[in-house]
Amino acid sequence: MPFLGDYYNVTPGWPEQRTAWWNLLQQIFGGDDVQTAADKYVEICNEATAAGLNK
Repeated sequence: MPFLGDYYNVTPGWPEQRTAWWNLLQQIFGGDDVQTAADKYVEICNEATAAGLNK
């Protein structure tokens, strides 16, 4: 894929963050509290990033 930048390949925790984003959207559109869903998303992303940095 010639136009895909390094960002997607080298950002720690990127696959987990991408999955968490879609889960966040599903929760919000499903009627869950937006702030609670967003807080959970941030928590998941921070954990994924930390785990990726510690590899």
